[in-house]
Amino acid sequence: MDGVWCGVRARVRAYSSHGKGEWSESSRIIKLAPPPAPSRVEISQIPRAWLAVDLGGLSELSERNDAANLAMTKEELLHALHEHRTVLKVAFRFYALAGVSNVDDDPNTMTMVQFCNFVRASGLLGPTLAPSDVDRIFLRATRTLPPSGSGTAAPDGASAPNLLSAAATTSLRIGSDWKKAQSKMLGVTGLLGVAAAAGGGGAVMSQPQFVGALVRLAAAKYPEAHFSLGDKVHKLCASHVSEHVLDELRLTDDELSARMRSHLMGAVLQNHTRPLTSIFNAYAAADQSSAQTRRTTATMNVRECQELCEDVSIFDLSCTARDLLHAFVMVNLDDDVYEQDDASNTPSELIFEEFEEVVVRLFLAAVWRQACALQNTASLLDQDGDGDLDDDDLDELFDECDADGSGSISLEELAGALGRRLNAAAADAVAKQLVSIADEDGSGSMSREELREAVRKLASGKGGGSEREAGALERALDSWLRETFIPSAQKAMAKKKMKGA
Repeated sequence: MDGVWCGVRARVRAYSSHGKGEWSESSRIIKLAPPPAPSRVEISQIPRAWLAVDLGGLSELSERNDAANLAMTKEELLHALHEHRTVLKVAFRFYALAGVSNVDDDPNTMTMVQFCNFVRASGLLGPTLAPSDVDRIFLRATRTLPPSGSGTAAPDGASAPNLLSAAATTSLRIGSDWKKAQSKMLGVTGLLGVAAAAGGGGAVMSQPQFVGALVRLAAAKYPEAHFSLGDKVHKLCASHVSEHVLDELRLTDDELSARMRSHLMGAVLQNHTRPLTSIFNAYAAADQSSAQTRRTTATMNVRECQELCEDVSIFDLSCTARDLLHAFVMVNLDDDVYEQDDASNTPSELIFEEFEEVVVRLFLAAVWRQACALQNTASLLDQDGDGDLDDDDLDELFDECDADGSGSISLEELAGALGRRLNAAAADAVAKQLVSIADEDGSGSMSREELREAVRKLASGKGGGSEREAGALERALDSWLRETFIPSAQKAMAKKKMKGA
């Protein structure tokens, strides 16, 4: 497989009442075209609730400004939000999910802690924007509407500091409910009701409130009067938010996104469909309160994924809950950015096909990248820390494994020693790679010289399992699913079932 075409050979043999015939000769290589990329239609609208966020107090939107200039400011701001709509949605989704620690937590809202983490990670703090300013902006953005019957008048569409009036004149596409709201003359009060309901109160932040807070951050970050508010939002998104989301977190389609659609990856996952489906269904039911809803549940949230990872002991120093969060957001990017045919496929929940990709991404973080470490660095086995992998380092590793002084080491002994450097799954994968290279006589053990030679081959990329070898990742994934992940998950499921009985 070269990333474009997948080549296969075929053999056949006859069956009859007398038994099986001989295999035929292998056919010529049959090239299979890669599966077509999914047809995706980007969401070109911005949500209508973004129009109604509270922007009061911003000098650029003061009603005392010239009417024509005020209208232009609002339209420029609306254009800036539209241009950066995708990165804003993805940034909010990542940090909202980062705040989920219990099954009852709302994955569609962001806490103050997560909002402050976003601001800090995006490099927004500085002389003009202090942590106290960020706290104040969060509280202003999440304040609720006056309760009905309180005697306090809600702002109307004509005078409220929001983008409602700009939406009526702009050529930009607004969420499909915008025209319905317009025709029913709901005005800003109706739209704000939608945004406030999404927020669930003043303690957490909804997506529209996050957008309103970001506008305030831009105004505070760039106090210069010669910049328009739209320019400030554009500068903040382009210089900070996009850089953080796209470059640091790398929350975009990557090489694995395309590889997931390959014939070989599809074959591996199809081989394990039944047990993976059973695991998905068991953990997707964790947030359901009745037997009936447990039987009908079809999605898995990030807390349920974390519970599964903890049960199979996949987390360690190299694979953390952040890797899970990254995988969860990556597979849900399409739900936020592209039109979806399946109404149950939301940005905050996984359907089964997305769960499969999350499992593969966790395998990459917890096992594959560590198993490939020998090909890229000597630090894993550099016992004396001199930056050079020499025979002395490998002899020390061999002596560590050969505790009984037999002069040879087994797969189990090698995996045990590597387990003090890697997580159990990665240590097992590296040990198997080394044994497969060195154990030419099939004895199941290695001598000192065989270990030296195997490590050199693996480090140079000449041994089996090279990261560049076609199909190596898929074969390693197949082995890990069959021997480690699925048995561990099934064991955990059985234990939970016994406790619940």
